[in-house]
Amino acid sequence: MSRRTTKAPNLPFVRKALSIAGSDPSGGAGIQADLKVFTLLGVYGMGVPTSLTAQNTSGVEEIFGVPSRFLEKQLGVLFADLTPDAVKTGMIWDEKHLPVIVEALRGAGKPALVVDPVLKSGTGIPLFPEKGIKTLKRILFPLATIVTPNVPEAEALTGVVVDGIESMKEAADALLETGARAVLIKGGHLPPGRKGQPAKIMDVLFHEEGFEVFESERTPGGPFHGTGCVLSAAIAACLARGESLSAAVGSARQFLDRALAAARPVGKGRVPLNLFREPESS
Repeated sequence: MSRRTTKAPNLPFVRKALSIAGSDPSGGAGIQADLKVFTLLGVYGMGVPTSLTAQNTSGVEEIFGVPSRFLEKQLGVLFADLTPDAVKTGMIWDEKHLPVIVEALRGAGKPALVVDPVLKSGTGIPLFPEKGIKTLKRILFPLATIVTPNVPEAEALTGVVVDGIESMKEAADALLETGARAVLIKGGHLPPGRKGQPAKIMDVLFHEEGFEVFESERTPGGPFHGTGCVLSAAIAACLARGESLSAAVGSARQFLDRALAAARPVGKGRVPLNLFREPESS
């Protein structure tokens, strides 16, 4: 009797992206939001938590950091089987996590790396120790394809008071000196226009060849939850898809703008983004 064999299907190459970040049970930020972004942008999403949080749309109440030994185990087991095309780091929480993450990334062949240097929550809760900032810049930033600080983060990382394009350049130059290939300073925290009119938000991408300014209208409403997580995850997904750095930033900002425009309250506090968006009316 002959035994029938089944040929393996000729499957297309699967692009993969990994989020190393905190868990947000409300789903608006952290790994939960990142995995939604990865899926919607057509890449296979993976997630390794650095911490568990007790939070909702109103804020963070408690944080449990994943032990470094277990973080190392998660990454080692994952990378023994799957190699990501891009990695995004978000909330790292513990300075001791940094060398674990760095060694794992080096062992995985240094995939494209988006570093979102999450230092505080939107409500001001510390999410990374101030004493760990030097180590963050010294060992993780040199591996980064791009670092994506908002204005308060750029100020904390560099000591530069950021109040416009020129000071953005100054802060970015300081961050490029860490060895990062590029820096995107997000301007959403800069003051809006006069007389209460929404002003355009300017995000500025700095790299070795110069800088690019990305503008978008300020979305009314909010305050919003998870914008930085969504943007950095979208950049990682676009890099995993093979887009150039500039194109990835542009595509990610368009994704973010659409999600902001469609955002609706789901709880009693900050407004998470509507990543799935409502259908446009015809």
